[in-house]
Amino acid sequence: MKTELNPENFESKYLDFLNECFPNWGNSQTLNWVINRNFDGSKPDFFVLKTDKNEVLAGSAISYRNLKSKDNTTYEIGIMTGSWTLPISRGMGCFTETIHQSNELVATNKKDFLTAFVTESNASYRRLKDAGSLLVATNYIISETLQKEISFDNSEIQILQKNKENSQFIFDKRNELIQNKLRFEYNFFDFENQFLNRINPTSILKIDLDYAIIEETSKMFQLHYCTSYNINVISKIVNWANNQKKEIIFFSTDQNHDFKHNSNYNIVPGFFTVLDNDLSKSKNMDFIFESEFDIQYGDKM
Repeated sequence: MKTELNPENFESKYLDFLNECFPNWGNSQTLNWVINRNFDGSKPDFFVLKTDKNEVLAGSAISYRNLKSKDNTTYEIGIMTGSWTLPISRGMGCFTETIHQSNELVATNKKDFLTAFVTESNASYRRLKDAGSLLVATNYIISETLQKEISFDNSEIQILQKNKENSQFIFDKRNELIQNKLRFEYNFFDFENQFLNRINPTSILKIDLDYAIIEETSKMFQLHYCTSYNINVISKIVNWANNQKKEIIFFSTDQNHDFKHNSNYNIVPGFFTVLDNDLSKSKNMDFIFESEFDIQYGDKM
């Protein structure tokens, strides 16, 4: 098995393979958003695994980001993104090799850790666990879509104009609320590109004294950021979404959230995985579990 890093003129084929493995994964705009956006000056990498006869087996991308701990130490990380293994290649150890190659690439680029977002039911989680990753428990939380019309007071939610002033306000509000927590670090330009300038239409919502950023897809609303995940705040957003016949999905690293035993929400358990490399093995990784996390749906690719 051999690796080709950032192969030229391969993006179209890479997209075809992604859609073969994950039907309706996306189009060229989706791929461009995933693998061609710089973060803090670092462009993502992508690679493919091939046989010695040049037959394509699998592929993955790595985007580079910054994590900041509660003591304001910055850690540079790579995030595994859009990993795929062709059906004919499964059972050959491709994902194990993908993890190995990804971690080598992270080390080569002098980054501290290889990370990934996985669900507990996904085989990728088991391979990352076997590789020695630290596991931070997460939940994807999905609201139920009501089949009937509900009474909803439109005054409870205000859609703000998406301009520089409001974007800056949300950015500053986030920075204020995540102090002393382990979080992704952004400058304003990268924050806008990650949370607001997405593939589908986004909106800034004002819910009483709280604020949220949502993205509307054909099937649901993705709640990328909210200043509070109090169940009363989320319920108002859910009611607003249900009025448009759509559900809401969001993300939490808080294992004591109020949605766990509520029949109006489906919980999909998962993990944020963190794997060190030869350059970072000397670093104390206790900060991972000593910090309160603030990772939201919008932090994912």
